[in-house]
Amino acid sequence: MISAIIAAIENDIERDFITDIYNKYYPNMKMQAYNIVRSNEEAEELVHDAFVKLIDKVDTVMNVAPEKLPSYIMATVRNIAINKWKKNKKDSENSFSLDNDDVNFWIKDSNALPEDLYIKNETLRILSGALAKLPERDRLLLEAKYILRQKDEEISKQFDISPQCVRIYVMRARRKAYTILEKEGIYE
Repeated sequence: MISAIIAAIENDIERDFITDIYNKYYPNMKMQAYNIVRSNEEAEELVHDAFVKLIDKVDTVMNVAPEKLPSYIMATVRNIAINKWKKNKKDSENSFSLDNDDVNFWIKDSNALPEDLYIKNETLRILSGALAKLPERDRLLLEAKYILRQKDEEISKQFDISPQCVRIYVMRARRKAYTILEKEGIYE
């Protein structure tokens, strides 16, 4: 599919340039995307999207210094993958609960010691418990701000408050969470 897109480039110099990028960086681009989305099919699609973006801006890409080109290409893939991940995260359910599959996803580290995994697992369990004890509005505010990484404008629309008040409400919700953690002797 990517080769068909590259073949459609009319300018020989641009086509050769993009073909060279494909030959040199495709495996690294796919690995970069896979590390974010954890799916071969999605990673392939994201690399495809990255090539479309690079082709759209081929004049700019051709003017990038050769020593900076790999970073530019990888940043393009990373940004596309992160945006896709964020969009998927927003589209998913807005509630926060940690079951064993969620915990295993977040603590996945092939080099971690069992003790480290246990500590991470316990930390996530404790934080999940603290969030569950918060009033629903506070919990949803913290999830929107820190898990979904929504901007204040988005949060203000969702909760029907002014954008200026979002920080105040989030700060209050955070304080309530800290208070819960302090009562449990976890946060000092």
